[in-house]
Amino acid sequence: MHVYPHVPFKYGGRITTGYSAKHKAKDITPRNDDDGQVFAVGGGTVTDTESSMSQGDDHANCVIVRGSDQLLTVYAHVSPSVSAADAVATGDKIGEVHLSGDSTGRHVHLVRIPAGDGSVQDVIDRPDKAVFFEFKTLKPWQPHIYGVLGSPSLLLLNWKQNVKNANVVNRLRKSGIFRSQRHNKVLPQMLEKECFSLSVFCGSHHPDALLVRHLETRT
Repeated sequence: MHVYPHVPFKYGGRITTGYSAKHKAKDITPRNDDDGQVFAVGGGTVTDTESSMSQGDDHANCVIVRGSDQLLTVYAHVSPSVSAADAVATGDKIGEVHLSGDSTGRHVHLVRIPAGDGSVQDVIDRPDKAVFFEFKTLKPWQPHIYGVLGSPSLLLLNWKQNVKNANVVNRLRKSGIFRSQRHNKVLPQMLEKECFSLSVFCGSHHPDALLVRHLETRT
């Protein structure tokens, strides 16, 4: 059984319709104060998207991602912000929740389905092939840190305050990501803010093998 690390909403959510023989998916509803942005629950490559549907149409807008195990994760009732062939990492934004298809309230209809051609029609034709999955947590999952492979590599940091700043800074410094004095000075200053987004280009010394994994600020 596959376990996704978190739900597709950064502030967590609740399952309003669970997996069953008649509903081989899970419907996840965001909190009322959530802005509706949808984030990938697993990494992979976008195989197809749908963006032309409206509420009441025969199917929903969606994003389909093929993981490294070749299975497809389908995010339905999502207006996509990604396109076919895009690479996504766990936690990347892929769209916004959308009242398309058979939907009367904000939610993501999440489906996990064995490998096919990954098209929207492929998914529509095989709902009975979907398989069971779980979430590690339904709670909020910020902060996450992700990097993009390359030389220089682009490191994207996004999170809200409520973490132990010194602990995060020390862990980042020890990781070797921030090696210059400039980075060591900038990061603590940015961490003092209530909420921030920081983009830093790391030099070519950054190991190609390091896809900066999400860093949970556990003490």
